[in-house]
Amino acid sequence: ANIGPAKNCLMRVERDVADIAARHGKVALVGISLGGTIAREIARRRPGQISRVITLGSPVRLPVVSPLAPLAQAASLLWDADGRASLSRILEKLPVPLTAVITPIDGIVHWECCRPEPGDGEVIEIRTGHSIMASTPDVQRIVAARLALD
Repeated sequence: ANIGPAKNCLMRVERDVADIAARHGKVALVGISLGGTIAREIARRRPGQISRVITLGSPVRLPVVSPLAPLAQAASLLWDADGRASLSRILEKLPVPLTAVITPIDGIVHWECCRPEPGDGEVIEIRTGHSIMASTPDVQRIVAARLALD
């Protein structure tokens, strides 16, 4: 279940990124929904180990407008202090290249909540639903093209 940065989540992802980067070099992070929000935070913490971040329908503006907001608020009770603190800087510009894929027909997260600040990377609008975004051929082509830049 995707409940956000629950206890030690950010620490575990950060450790995994450090391990992979030590073996293979810089890491590109692709995150769907809240996974992209977490990827943004890891890029802030380890910019020297991250080549780029690609987010797919990932909220960056609070409060997140969503029919699932009550569930998200309940899940946030399980977050550790580190996870809560990361939300205070969620919209800050990233120190690595960013591609944010957003969709006005998302259906889960209001698409304007997923739009980063102007100047904080590339924003690509597509037309697909939140739950199928990652399996859409157009999105897969976008991700592949951005990953090929590294």
